[in-house]
Amino acid sequence: MNESKSNKTILLTGATGFLGSHLTERFIEAGYKLVIVKRSFSSTERIDHLMDKLTSYDIDVSAIDPVFKNHGIDIVVHTATNYGRNKEKLSEIVYSNLVFPLELLECSKKYNVKIFLNTDTFSAREDGPLDHIYAYNLSKKQ
Repeated sequence: MNESKSNKTILLTGATGFLGSHLTERFIEAGYKLVIVKRSFSSTERIDHLMDKLTSYDIDVSAIDPVFKNHGIDIVVHTATNYGRNKEKLSEIVYSNLVFPLELLECSKKYNVKIFLNTDTFSAREDGPLDHIYAYNLSKKQ
């Protein structure tokens, strides 16, 4: 017996970004319950028209564990990333691209999430004037 999509809850990271905003729209259109985690300073401009149809947490203010505990997450789609475009420290890039996904994976295991999708990078440049791309690529590959 197939469960209705409306019975499934997706946790989406990176919902305010390019890919995540498109996924946000598609998941809501498809009838999933959607929970997003974002940073408190992230612009929601791309998804403002959808904010009343989802549940949002500021992950730099709230811990991740209660998100799983309170919502019965069925699927995690992790698209959030830190490119280092704003001259973030290497430790901030590594936290966003390596440690945070590990925390998501640990919570997914703890709360018996059945599907976990993690995105990788498409950027090939690892040297030259865009040094932040090297740190980004390295952290995503790890």
